Amino acid sequence: MSSSKHRPSETDLLSIIASLESRVSKLERSPRIGNTAIDTGGLTVTDGDIIIKDNAGNEVIRIFNNDPPEIRFAPLGADTDHIASLYANEETFGGFDQTIGRLQVRTDPGLAQDGGALSVFRTGVKLNHIDNATGAEGAFEAGIINGTAGMLHLIGRWLNGIQVSGTDAVLTGSLTTAVANSTTVTYTFTYASTIAPVIGFLSSGGAVSWSITAQSTASFTVAWGGAAASKTLNMWNIRL
Repeated sequence: MSSSKHRPSETDLLSIIASLESRVSKLERSPRIGNTAIDTGGLTVTDGDIIIKDNAGNEVIRIFNNDPPEIRFAPLGADTDHIASLYANEETFGGFDQTIGRLQVRTDPGLAQDGGALSVFRTGVKLNHIDNATGAEGAFEAGIINGTAGMLHLIGRWLNGIQVSGTDAVLTGSLTTAVANSTTVTYTFTYASTIAPVIGFLSSGGAVSWSITAQSTASFTVAWGGAAASKTLNMWNIRL
């Protein structure tokens, strides 16, 4: 014989059903981040990252819960070759302990092309090499310090005889000529406009008369007097 000692009454069942209906209704009316705009106020996420994915589920943006804070962009999703990061840090630069804003781009491990970073300080900007395999920052290689209003302090080195395109603004370099009385320097690419070579002429065997005897967007020629001998040309070619 069964017992009804623990069986809910009809009234209890109706109350349970009403309670469930009320809770489901409230849940359906509650704002959800997936389909609700935040018009005022703010969104706070504690002890976690904010992740944005594309329709295929690939991560394209992540706001990290890091120190320093970082926003990382992967514009091609899971198949991206390059990842960009934007973050702020504290660093000593130009003799000052200061906050920096940094934009960094690096390739995924295994690719040949390493990346770079641009850091903006209160007293200037600097460029760094980013190691492809590890993502670690390389040596401080070049930069501009503008700690004094209206004045620039350049740090770094110029390329030696390397031209990237016909629109390069400056071509610098140092070369040794053959044993002769003249030499012609031909550019890797023909310049898109007038190029004006400025030459430092080194003659270790003594002073000689010399001059630039021809110049064009494709090359320039230097000739010197005296016996045929090897010379050193230090050049700073400016495109006008």
